[in-house]
Amino acid sequence: MIGCIATLGNGSVIVVYARQKKFRSKPHNILILNLAISDLGISIFGYPFCTASGYAGYWLFGDAVCQLYGFMCYTLSMSSLNTLVVIAGFRYISLCRPQYAYKLTHRVTAYSLIGVWLYSLLWTVPPLVGWSSYTYELFGTSCSIKWTVEDTSEMVYVIGSCLFCYLVHLLLLVFFYYKIAKRMRKLNLRGQHAVPTASGRRDFVTSSRMQSETRATMMCFLMVILFMVAWTPYTVSSFWSTLVNEIPLWAATYPTMFAKSSCVFNPLIYAVAHKKFRSFLTQTCCPWLYRRVGLGKNNPYLDQQRQNRIRKQKGQIFCVQYTHGNVYIGAHGSRGCWSEDSGRIRGTCRYHRARSSFSTLHVDNLARLSQGGASSSTDSRLPSVHRKGRKYTVQAQIEPAPRQENSASSSDESVDDMSCIDFTVI
Repeated sequence: MIGCIATLGNGSVIVVYARQKKFRSKPHNILILNLAISDLGISIFGYPFCTASGYAGYWLFGDAVCQLYGFMCYTLSMSSLNTLVVIAGFRYISLCRPQYAYKLTHRVTAYSLIGVWLYSLLWTVPPLVGWSSYTYELFGTSCSIKWTVEDTSEMVYVIGSCLFCYLVHLLLLVFFYYKIAKRMRKLNLRGQHAVPTASGRRDFVTSSRMQSETRATMMCFLMVILFMVAWTPYTVSSFWSTLVNEIPLWAATYPTMFAKSSCVFNPLIYAVAHKKFRSFLTQTCCPWLYRRVGLGKNNPYLDQQRQNRIRKQKGQIFCVQYTHGNVYIGAHGSRGCWSEDSGRIRGTCRYHRARSSFSTLHVDNLARLSQGGASSSTDSRLPSVHRKGRKYTVQAQIEPAPRQENSASSSDESVDDMSCIDFTVI
């Protein structure tokens, strides 16, 4: 039953990732996908052989399958633990070292996953080539590393596995989440959610974003806790068998069963703690529910209602992105920051090491402004909008970044800084 739940749960995570573009857009979700693949592999390779052998009372599939079974389960378990460490490292950088968060791209995530699998194979391949071996567990219906040692070589491998495949990971996880908890507590005590950005300045994030970060961190922390609770008894039992060679049968059976049940925990955590995952899963598995209540992608009535609601609240809102040549490209869907009283965009357009940073353009009643290709307002500071199909080119004056006090500048240069800048709003 646990194997079926784990297969369905982790399979649903993979399906959601494959079919939902928004879920694929964030690099750290690739780590969630890798975790789901590893857990799905454990449920597929681990449970059928072990369950059938358990009913028979002995291993049914021969020595070759025993070697493959032990190798696959050990590799996939190591991959899961390595992935949890990488996720914790990403959370640590995002919250405690946000000036480096822009480096957490899809490419960096892909390199991290390559490292995850290579490190796993570094410890799981040697038993196949003679350094220790995969053999039957004490209860005879499962296979794993040979924990009972007979020579120095096997002792070195077993001790190295316990240190570098469990203890080092545990210390890294404790370090990362201690720093994260300390950072979040510091922000909460201040009463202000101030986070340094990539430019080195401190911006105040909204309470909703802080709550989102807190929920994501707690979800990852819960995943780590359950994984460690599942695998710690097995590690202790294995090391115990290394020291005394013979341990009680229950001390080998129950920790093994509990450790292999860890593959079912993560999908349940996603379903309970990850609101967006629940929404994506519902859209993927039950699309007719969304069509029934009018939540379709191309529903003209809903689109009109959404546009009317936006116009009534704060006009048309567009998120624009800074690139070279003073061209801004963005899409609808972010909070506006156009100051109607001054006609300027609040805040300055800044970037870090030539990387893009985001600002937001708030155009009040874009349809009215786009008529005739120019603004109908008498205020020259408001943007002029030129429409071509579904694209708009917006000219607006941008408030320049404040100059340094020791910089020499004339009044003419200050006027030049208020020149019109082209926007492209998609």
